[in-house]
Amino acid sequence: MGDLARCWAATCLPLIAVCALGCGSVNRRAADDDSGTGDDDGGDGSDGADSGPGTDASGRTDARPLPTEPPVENGQSAMLVLGQPDFVTVGSGTAANRFRWAGGIATGAGRIWIQDVDNSRVLQWDQAPVANQEPADLVIGQLDFDSAVAGPTNINLTPIGMPETDGIGDVALAGDRLVVADGHANRVLVWNQLPEANGAPADMVLGQTTFTGSAAGTNADRFTAPSGVWSDGNVLIVVDQGNHRALIWTSFPSENGQDADLVLGQASFTSNAAPDPPTARSMNTPTDVVFDGERLYIVDSSNNRIMGWNGIPTESNASADFFVGQSDGVSNIANAGAGPQNESAAGLHIPGTIAAAHGSLFVTDRVNFRTVVYTPRPTASGDDADAVLGFLDLDGTPHDAEGQSFTPRGLGIDGDRLYLSDSNVAFGQARVLVYQLSNLP
Repeated sequence: MGDLARCWAATCLPLIAVCALGCGSVNRRAADDDSGTGDDDGGDGSDGADSGPGTDASGRTDARPLPTEPPVENGQSAMLVLGQPDFVTVGSGTAANRFRWAGGIATGAGRIWIQDVDNSRVLQWDQAPVANQEPADLVIGQLDFDSAVAGPTNINLTPIGMPETDGIGDVALAGDRLVVADGHANRVLVWNQLPEANGAPADMVLGQTTFTGSAAGTNADRFTAPSGVWSDGNVLIVVDQGNHRALIWTSFPSENGQDADLVLGQASFTSNAAPDPPTARSMNTPTDVVFDGERLYIVDSSNNRIMGWNGIPTESNASADFFVGQSDGVSNIANAGAGPQNESAAGLHIPGTIAAAHGSLFVTDRVNFRTVVYTPRPTASGDDADAVLGFLDLDGTPHDAEGQSFTPRGLGIDGDRLYLSDSNVAFGQARVLVYQLSNLP
């Protein structure tokens, strides 16, 4: 880990621990097509099942073989940057081509959505950007690109307040719907059709009974700082980080404030325990979720692990079947027991967001300042990562190119492109890096 990264860890980790952070992302994902170059379920913000090798979008066996090589090389440099004119310039702002805090990312239906959480908005690109700092085509959460009006309303989102500790947010594609986690208003907004104009109002709110409510709560119809969102247009899963749980609607909600059907991470809808050490059922500040058509992955951030289920559970409080970043269900020390600043292929330190695409699992490993890739996707506890971005190797050798290190927040995958949001107030950074994927099955 470089000196700058160590400095950030030394100054910000105490704040993270106190605030039980949820540094997030915009929700993410759209289904991969059979060619391996279509829209993909991204991870940071949107969500549809990845139909990569192994299963298709309906969970059926896919005849294509599992990949044997990761879709990125260790230390690979980004090819484009959004929000800034080049890889070395820093800064932020409120315009169609700037961010104040880039978070969760979703892709699908030919579009890209990136949550700009401190500007209380989501930016939409109608096609893949081809130039640095390319402006967005549409804004959600504001009436125009120059506004940053705070909600909660049926139009305006809520600013994050303390981005260093809870600045993810999430965006998800749910069939023909768009879903946005508005964490600081303790709610999730749903657009029943994809927005086609700036400031399009949401059609439904979850976690509240009205569009102006923002009260936190611990019930089947309440959230406390929701973060990650996943949906295939039918099932909806919301990671409720402040209540240390995930809520599942087994069919897509149809009315404001509708109760969830199932809860993971807690014994009931009214509990919010976060035991230390953890159990195979418990969570501590979970931040993101994705279902790949076969396995459900939930980022259990403060336990330094990802929980995996073989299928979407059909009963509340189901135990996870395996764990990524730990060797078992009761361990939670950073970096697979090695502790801070001892990164390797085996462990994670405060992971944030997740994406499943092209037979691989992508994870933002926030306090290790890297994104790791597992190819093929993990199916058992203790599986090692296979590739890394942000460093030259999985043991933490610093990147040798200027502007290619980052503080990862959100992830999204669109065909053969990886979108990675990089936001850090201490470094003056607010941008999204774009990587070319290769070795696609």
